[in-house]
Amino acid sequence: MSTLPTPDYIEFLVARKFPELREPYPSPIAKRYGFNDGIYEDEEPLLPVTDEVFKKSEEYRQELENLPQKQVRELYDQEYEKQLSERDRRRFFHQKKADADCDHWSRMPYWSLDEAIALSFGKDPEVVFLGRMKGIMSYLSPFVNSYRKLHEVAGRAVSVGELTDPVKPADFIAWAERNNVPIPARMKEILASRAPVTSAPDWRKLYEELSEKSKTSIEDLQAQVDALAAALEESQADKLESRERTTIHKILLGAIIKGYGYDPNAKKSPAIPDLVHDIELLGLSVDQDTVRRWIKNALPFLPRDALTKQE
Repeated sequence: MSTLPTPDYIEFLVARKFPELREPYPSPIAKRYGFNDGIYEDEEPLLPVTDEVFKKSEEYRQELENLPQKQVRELYDQEYEKQLSERDRRRFFHQKKADADCDHWSRMPYWSLDEAIALSFGKDPEVVFLGRMKGIMSYLSPFVNSYRKLHEVAGRAVSVGELTDPVKPADFIAWAERNNVPIPARMKEILASRAPVTSAPDWRKLYEELSEKSKTSIEDLQAQVDALAAALEESQADKLESRERTTIHKILLGAIIKGYGYDPNAKKSPAIPDLVHDIELLGLSVDQDTVRRWIKNALPFLPRDALTKQE
């Protein structure tokens, strides 16, 4: 399998500083490996190489050869990145016709994913799209590299439900801002002037919030129900006239003490279960706790010497 040769860092730096010395494009490497990314036809025409230029280039070459290899490599990396950016500026996606008409595209009710990505770069989706970049290798174009990376991230966001394809402009912008994806200021301004930018529901966050709320125990809910039932019973009891309530308390005390032998001072007494049992024999239903609560509320009406007199 063929591989690209290791670049000659010094020759590259000399050619960058003295463009008159460069070889006509496409270079021998491009010819050998059969690629052409459509950038060479716009190169500046070669200038004559004068003796002075040649002399200075040799001096610069000697200067580079005297530097540590690490420093030479750093200079090469810097110049190589500059060269890629310069060439990018001559490609179709940086031409004036590739600029997006934000006013037009902001009126669209939805964008396809590819349209949204192109617009995030400020490009016209009809001019700049993934398929048109097929022949440009990512490592030769910073723009193409960034475009493909964002396309992959957005595509995966669609797969997990963070985005849709197609997507509403406001939803895409909200997603982009959450993920630090730059959006042209002009596009955001136009959309903001027409309608508030609202984010798509964060389903994961909503799920986690609902799950946390659902952890409330059955015991806690039952305690709330019991408290409400007691409050309701007390509220209903309060509706009785004070005199009627006092009379009921006295009747209950007379029945439970004289009829069932209830002793208020005893820790346990079968009187209340016996009373409830007899009531149930009549086909009626009453809760022991309710009877016990009514008796407790009635005890203050019992004279202190009542049980002594009984004996």
